[in-house]
Amino acid sequence: MIHIYKKVVAFCLIACSLFETATAEQLKVDNSIQLRSFNHRPSVRLQHRQKLRQLTKIGPKEAEGIAQKACDAEKIRSNRLTHKGQLLYYRIETDRCTVTINALDGAVISSTLEQKVGGKGEMR
Repeated sequence: MIHIYKKVVAFCLIACSLFETATAEQLKVDNSIQLRSFNHRPSVRLQHRQKLRQLTKIGPKEAEGIAQKACDAEKIRSNRLTHKGQLLYYRIETDRCTVTINALDGAVISSTLEQKVGGKGEMR
């Protein structure tokens, strides 16, 4: 009985995350094709990052503010702008959790709380 409950909860979590991703604003096909590159020379990577920044509609400071509100955190550890398919997003790590924020409309895609493991303060 518990095994079925776990499957139902897992299905609900996956369905909710897919629904959130489906409702988030996405890149147009012509923009996402330009971001697909297999050339990893430093100059090409720099151009790729510049192109990502040009396509965003919210800035990194706005995204950090959204992440701080979502996690009730004060300190931002890292802020990374990236894309997957047609989804352009910020992945922001705070001292309490990791938040994924859509860079086109500012919607929170996912938020995961980090838990301390053991007594040594290691993060999971």
